Amino acid sequence: MLEMLAALTIIALAGAFAAQVLRPKSPRLRLEVAARALCATLRAAQARALATQTPAFVSIDVNARSYASSVGGLGRLPADASVTLTLAKDEAGAGQGAIKFFPGGGASGGDIALTLEGRAAKISVNWLTGGATCVYQ
Repeated sequence: MLEMLAALTIIALAGAFAAQVLRPKSPRLRLEVAARALCATLRAAQARALATQTPAFVSIDVNARSYASSVGGLGRLPADASVTLTLAKDEAGAGQGAIKFFPGGGASGGDIALTLEGRAAKISVNWLTGGATCVYQ
């Protein structure tokens, strides 16, 4: 009887674990996690520029759904997300762009819009202060 109870307990635990692992992540959660990570990378780049008194960059590749920075390394955006960049003319290219943070605290500025299955996130970098703000809808 005790062995049967132990076996049922193990099966129940395995089932609960499998349900969590196999369940697809919600689009809202995937979008919010990606936007928070990008926003944190932008803030770290600004802090690095201020601390070292040298410019810092965060480059975004729309086609590869990724971003890179010397501060935060390589980051990924959801593969099925739509990414729209509104950046300074000097920092924008075909399918990619960058936000530059200056030693004085300012930045080239810009907006990054992420949308995924009806959810949206907007990350804005103020050109004057270099501050990054993230808004989720």
